[in-house]
Amino acid sequence: MFSGIQALFCKWTPWESRLLAGLSQSLAERHRPILQAQLDAITKIQRIVGWTEIDFYVMKRGRVAWDGVPCFDDTSEFRLARARTICDGVTVQSELTCLSGHLFCIESDAPVKHLAFRPDVQLQIYEIDSRYA
Repeated sequence: MFSGIQALFCKWTPWESRLLAGLSQSLAERHRPILQAQLDAITKIQRIVGWTEIDFYVMKRGRVAWDGVPCFDDTSEFRLARARTICDGVTVQSELTCLSGHLFCIESDAPVKHLAFRPDVQLQIYEIDSRYA
């Protein structure tokens, strides 16, 4: 419950911030401004089912509107990166997926809500799409 209340008052949870910072550091220098522009533009974050899926949107006048936000050159749906989170001896695998050239979601194989505000988690980006590394 506490994590849900905290999430109401911040755009990104500490877990998301660390994961996205790790993603940015893993990208080639020329792709980092694109990712940062996308992250800055996001106005809605939808965290679903214990936060096994976290979706990102740019909402304008009640509709999704990524227009004007820089995008990666692949406009299909593709996996940008894989990450792992380790806490209390348990590993959670996550995939960061792009859709239409924009970071769209983080999907994890287990809920991450209980990890979102813990300072003792270990995060690692262990695979990145070679076109963007």
